[in-house]
Amino acid sequence: MSDIVNKNYEYYKNLLKENIKREDVTRLIHWLDNSDARVAPASSKYHLNVEGGLIQHSLNVYNRMMQLYSLDFGSYYKDAEVSNNNSNTEVEINWPNTIESITIVALLHAISKINFYERYSRNIKNSNTGVWESVEEYRIKDTQERFIYGTHSETSCYMVNKLIPTTFEEDTAILYHMGNLDKNDNTRDLCTMFRRNKLAYYLNTADMYATCVTDNLGIRENGPDNTESA
Repeated sequence: MSDIVNKNYEYYKNLLKENIKREDVTRLIHWLDNSDARVAPASSKYHLNVEGGLIQHSLNVYNRMMQLYSLDFGSYYKDAEVSNNNSNTEVEINWPNTIESITIVALLHAISKINFYERYSRNIKNSNTGVWESVEEYRIKDTQERFIYGTHSETSCYMVNKLIPTTFEEDTAILYHMGNLDKNDNTRDLCTMFRRNKLAYYLNTADMYATCVTDNLGIRENGPDNTESA
């Protein structure tokens, strides 16, 4: 295990301790310490499928959400729709959420991936030498060895609910952090839900950005003085 993986995990836990003022945070930290949270990958093959990948992804999401929060909190924007008198209407950005809510949904939205993957070895042929070589990769554990509740988002929401008290808005944000990508029902009106719950919209935006952009930067040391600024 690299020093950076350890440092990132400690920074992750410190954010939870410092930003979440609700009861049961100590129990949450204890549960994390007794799981594979420190080293878990973010996926088996799609993004940050490396040791410490889940913590890195969660911090990437947190960093992006904090940037969005700093840009939008208490501000106004010009509505894109023109009113009946052909003048732009100023509409308040409704962000009733605190740093605490951002911390909860950003750092815990993918908690169902803890104790979810395992390492295994498989043989592949080296394209340059033609020699078969053993490589280690990640795969999802057998159903008997992992917790199952529903989809990835539903399971994360359920697990967070069992560890700390959450609000309806935070639950909804976690449930919809992937939009409809992990749901069978693709007819749900995401725009309506996102308009009602800006926390959910920003979590979805930050999660997609992290998955497609900053996760590609790999594992790197995070902290108050060296968070990514992309």
